[in-house]
Amino acid sequence: MPGAPALLRHCADSLRRTASSLRPDVGGPEDEDALSAALAAFDEERARGLARATPGRLRQDAVFRQVAEGTLVAAEAGRLAAGGRLSAAWDYPGSPFAYVGVGTAVWWWRRLAVRLTPTSVLFRNALRLSLALACARLLVGVLELPHGFWVLLAILSLMRTSAADTRAALVPGVVGTVVGGVLATGMLLAVDGTTAFYAAFTPVFLLVGLTVGPVLGPAWTQGVVTVVLVLVFSQVAPPDWDLPAVRLLTVLIGGGIGAVASLLAWPRGAAGQLRRDIADFLTRAAAACPAVTARLARPHAGGVDELAAARRALFLAQGTYLQYHMEAASRDGRDLPWEAFTLPGYAVVAGGAMMLARRRDDDRPPLPPAADAELTGLAGLAAARCLATAQSLRSERPLGLAPDDTPPAEASGPLRWAAGHATSARAADVLLVAEAEAWLAGVVRAAGAAAR
Repeated sequence: MPGAPALLRHCADSLRRTASSLRPDVGGPEDEDALSAALAAFDEERARGLARATPGRLRQDAVFRQVAEGTLVAAEAGRLAAGGRLSAAWDYPGSPFAYVGVGTAVWWWRRLAVRLTPTSVLFRNALRLSLALACARLLVGVLELPHGFWVLLAILSLMRTSAADTRAALVPGVVGTVVGGVLATGMLLAVDGTTAFYAAFTPVFLLVGLTVGPVLGPAWTQGVVTVVLVLVFSQVAPPDWDLPAVRLLTVLIGGGIGAVASLLAWPRGAAGQLRRDIADFLTRAAAACPAVTARLARPHAGGVDELAAARRALFLAQGTYLQYHMEAASRDGRDLPWEAFTLPGYAVVAGGAMMLARRRDDDRPPLPPAADAELTGLAGLAAARCLATAQSLRSERPLGLAPDDTPPAEASGPLRWAAGHATSARAADVLLVAEAEAWLAGVVRAAGAAAR
């Protein structure tokens, strides 16, 4: 189609402008009116050329349209990142940028509500930490330990999101505390109660602890914190030579409580949950494929959000994925291509949202029954592929699918219907079938590639 190269050139120009607008000392972003106009012209050309359309050309043009839509999303995201205001074209319910108009309090509540579930790693971390701190507070009271809050401080600084990471941090933390205690004792002996020295060097050690400590690890952090605590308490009371020993004892108790809590409550951290979260995301995406397809084929006003469950599962999987990369399990050399496993779900959520958004105010009649049946069959195939990929994650066994088992365009039922009824059916119906087929075929392709 002659308009396709021009559309792709507009996409390339738009992406260059977006990249330029994100660089420092560059003017603000501009509206992508040229790309929007080129996309509208491309759609008109597609409608005029339906009489000569083949299944391959219908799929190809639908993919070109997906590229243009993705470019418009990237351009709008760039505008917002560079300080621009949300364009009117993107101001509708279910928009990729619906969060822009939401108040801060409401947005934070939504983020919190999504994670109020035992499957959320953030919820588990909060629960594990709360239990550890409660046990520490009880133990400090029973043993009547001096400076008992140091035990809580040790838990906060040594406890990690998995048992393995907590154990790995405990030994360096104890070593750092011993070294810091020796250094603090030497300083107490050298200055012999000179308060001015303690006041002068406390901010120095505190600065080192807050800057260098997190980079060099728990040994440095605990060592510097030990010195800082001794210096601080030596300013408010006569130097107590037992302070370094008390500090070591509190680190041992706090680290031990943290290790036990990490061992008893979800010891694998995100590594044990990531498979389940991505598999659940794909399962929810599989359910969304026929639901979105039914909404496209048989439009109706109102109703539930067909993508809400998949979108929520996506947020949970993203949180788990982020935590996973902060744990040692992600660095053992056996990492799976998690991005490939999430691609089918992303294709369902992002592609389905764009398909629905373009027809949110569409009052057209339902698709012909034959076209509806063909799309429903392809949606079932896409759902089956997503479920198979989810099962391969849960079972930890690849399915051995072909690298690309997407039906060729000439063998695709929806495209054969579209090409065969290009002149007898409504142009809008033919184009809708082609675009929905390209979306679902992309889901099938991504799911097959991930599970093989």
